[in-house]
Amino acid sequence: MLMLMCCGGTGGHIYPAIAIAQTMQELIPDLEIRFVGGTGGFDEDLICREGYPFHGIKISGYNRSWRPKAILSNIKTSIQAFTSVKTAKRLLADLKPDLVVGTGGYACWPALKAAARMGIPCAVHESNVNPGLAVRMLLKKMDRVFVNFEETVQALKGRSNVERVGMPVRRTFSKIDRAEARQTLGLRDDQKLIVSFGGSGGAEYLNEAVIRMMDLFSSRHSEIVHIHSAGKRNGVYEDAKKTFDRFGLGQHSNVMLKPFIYDMPVQMAAADLVICRAGAMTISELALLGKSAILVPSPYVAGQHQYKNAMALADRGAAKVLFNEDETRFTGEEFASLAEQLIGDSSLREEMSQKIKEFALPDANERIAQELKKLLQGDE
Repeated sequence: MLMLMCCGGTGGHIYPAIAIAQTMQELIPDLEIRFVGGTGGFDEDLICREGYPFHGIKISGYNRSWRPKAILSNIKTSIQAFTSVKTAKRLLADLKPDLVVGTGGYACWPALKAAARMGIPCAVHESNVNPGLAVRMLLKKMDRVFVNFEETVQALKGRSNVERVGMPVRRTFSKIDRAEARQTLGLRDDQKLIVSFGGSGGAEYLNEAVIRMMDLFSSRHSEIVHIHSAGKRNGVYEDAKKTFDRFGLGQHSNVMLKPFIYDMPVQMAAADLVICRAGAMTISELALLGKSAILVPSPYVAGQHQYKNAMALADRGAAKVLFNEDETRFTGEEFASLAEQLIGDSSLREEMSQKIKEFALPDANERIAQELKKLLQGDE
């Protein structure tokens, strides 16, 4: 049997797909799993690192700006959306998958649309409160629609194929504990680890504020180790490195700037404090590990779903939030002040840890896998 996973665009779509694939392999050891995603992104890099074959299809997302350049880009994207389904149909005819599963985002559209047209069982997982464009367009054609939030179930009421299961999380997040992770990273008992990142592609203004925080706070405390991922999008890391060097941070061995953190499960498990965006996947990982966090919701996502995610935690004392609709106004001082408060108060971090664990749905992987097994077996 062959299961084809389709995903891409951001880590928020790729990593849940990897989590589903890992769980399905445990449930059905002889199941063959392949991935399909957009060409030109870093999808292939992340997926191939996990050992899965990857098939690329030319597809891109819509630009929500009304500028002339964006309008021209969207015309091209609309043409791609049409031609990519034809490309996907040829791929599916060649591979003959028994099941096609997507995790949202524009890159899942071609394969899921083609699978529905060809009568191949198919399912999609939507991690955000408000379903994205691709998922909304596919809803009626899917055998299963898995969602992360109860609010999504309510918004899609009346659809018998919708089920709330939570967020699939990679196995490594549940298999490694704090002590093992810290030993892997060579951290001493007296050291505190801060891990920060602005998403797989990076966030320029968040990078600037965090690097300034490194200058004001992290680098001045030898008992703190601070690792920041600037992002893999073209030019983002290079710009962040210039800022990092301008502050002379390269002379401090306890602060590190990377383009991307590939061993995130280890880094996050070892962390005393995480500074990050508030995407559904990241929040699920934080909840599973019980991590104290400063959430920095992106103001650029549709429906402000990251802000809603973050405030749901903050209102229950499960996280701290720094938000500004104009991120050019972020300052390193506000990041440094809040980080210093949390690093210096272990009881507050423990309280936040216990409260964020209440948001975890640790059986999400298994619930999804059991439903997908039914589709593979023809038991709908």
